[in-house]
Amino acid sequence: MLHRISSNKKEFQPIKFVSGLNLIVADRAPGASEQHSRNARGKTSVIRAINYCLGSSKPIEFKPLADSGWAFTLELDLFESRVWATRGVKGETRVSITTSGGRADVVLEDYLREDGTISLSDWKFLLGLGLFGLDQEVETNAQSISPRTLLSYVIRLDAPKDPTKTFAAQPAWSSREHVAFLLGLDWQYTQKLSRMEQDENAFKALTYAQNVQLVPGLMEDESELILRRTETERELAAVTRQAEEFNVLEDPQGVLEQANQVAAEITSKMDDQISAERLLMLYNESMHEPEESADDLVGDVYRELGLIFSPDALRRFEQVELFHSGLLRNRSRFIQAEIERLERQINDRRPEIDALQDERQNLLRQLSSGGGLDDLLELQRRVMETTSQLQNLDGALKLIRRVFAAEDALKVSQATCRRDAREDLNRDRDFLDMVNTRFSEMISYLYGKSGSITVEVDKLGYKFTIKVASSSSTGITKMKLFVFDLTLMEQSRKNRHPHFLIHDSVVFDGVDPRQIAGAINLARTSSEAAGTQYIATLNSNDVPDSISNAEWYHDCVRRVILDTEVGGAFGIEF
Repeated sequence: MLHRISSNKKEFQPIKFVSGLNLIVADRAPGASEQHSRNARGKTSVIRAINYCLGSSKPIEFKPLADSGWAFTLELDLFESRVWATRGVKGETRVSITTSGGRADVVLEDYLREDGTISLSDWKFLLGLGLFGLDQEVETNAQSISPRTLLSYVIRLDAPKDPTKTFAAQPAWSSREHVAFLLGLDWQYTQKLSRMEQDENAFKALTYAQNVQLVPGLMEDESELILRRTETERELAAVTRQAEEFNVLEDPQGVLEQANQVAAEITSKMDDQISAERLLMLYNESMHEPEESADDLVGDVYRELGLIFSPDALRRFEQVELFHSGLLRNRSRFIQAEIERLERQINDRRPEIDALQDERQNLLRQLSSGGGLDDLLELQRRVMETTSQLQNLDGALKLIRRVFAAEDALKVSQATCRRDAREDLNRDRDFLDMVNTRFSEMISYLYGKSGSITVEVDKLGYKFTIKVASSSSTGITKMKLFVFDLTLMEQSRKNRHPHFLIHDSVVFDGVDPRQIAGAINLARTSSEAAGTQYIATLNSNDVPDSISNAEWYHDCVRRVILDTEVGGAFGIEF
């Protein structure tokens, strides 16, 4: 419970609070002129001062107070003790704490410095622990429960259309987690499923980026990767073997020149061999041609000419014939000698050619399996490059398989978490039926209409739906939020609610006076019956006569701010 809000400045009149209904009312002073207004009287700023002492960010409206050294002190129950929390508007990072002793001293001992101050982050954690039973630190950049967000459901400075939210743009995971917590449900189902949805969205984004080639090569088809890996593996084996068998030659250019010289010598000898073989073939053909005698040859010639020779001429002819026969015999001996010479040359040249060819092959093998140091370095570079390519392909294969496995595991985890959430929800059905019944009763009291709070499990965990029949008007929307907050305070379990509730007058804007009267009555009877505390700010012209004339009403007004008061509740203009 909250007991008192005060300031170090005398201009600010302290306001005391008690259990039950507490009202801060802006009223019209007797004799006030038309220029005076009940608006901008500091009602909302009083709530902001309470909220500031409970760890909120410094309101923009308080900036003018910083230079004047303003500070606010909130007296409240915390850890079964009375605690005074003082926070300066200028030095907002630390909070001064004093206690009435008891359990609060034990809890605060490890957090207070010698000067009696505590860091703002520690103060928020202790408020979560003492007011809501939240025993965990807020996770940075995580979808987690926050003490300050919980306090935003207890201190309403805004009235969004959706009562489960504290502001219109609040993320679904946040509103669901905090409402589940306040109702005493297992809010971690929503946290887990919300985080899983983030992972699911990441998989979807990955698939989209792949499909539209937003990031080329981000994820490739597994079959294509395997094919490329096989080809790269084969290439690596070949280039590795070549590098292992490589011989570094001292003068690779000299070996090449030597190979060229041997090739030229082989060509020359082959040319000689071919010429000799062709000449040998001609000689052999000549040896096998039929020979005609000189007599036949010369006689045939003379007979063709029709000549008749004398005996002396015939003797000379015999001499010619003998000479010609000698020539033929000499020719045969020459050809035979040439054949034998050519055969010897051919036979002698063959092993020389074979030796030269062997020498050339050896030189070519040296060149094919070796080279200069630069050639070896280039081979080694190719080995490393191909190895790197293979490693990249292996990494890509592992990645895509990990992604698919993780996506499958995520689907299983989501289904399992939703199943567990439904089972827990079924165990809480009796309690939730009571919550729904109480909400419906209060809506019926205000409007004579049916209302409902339903809870189900969807892909984000617990989903809360609040309905009121024919609830299209602004007034009904505001009262739906009012009744929802009152229901949370009444029906909360497991010490998940601090049992006080603060509504700024914005909650009643646009509401019919009859429903405002009903709401004030509901807040009074509910808080008195449950031993809780309800604080609200109102303009007196919004309070129906049926309420303002009631005896109990004046007992519930903790501060009247007249429209003629200079500076309103704070006593200064800012």
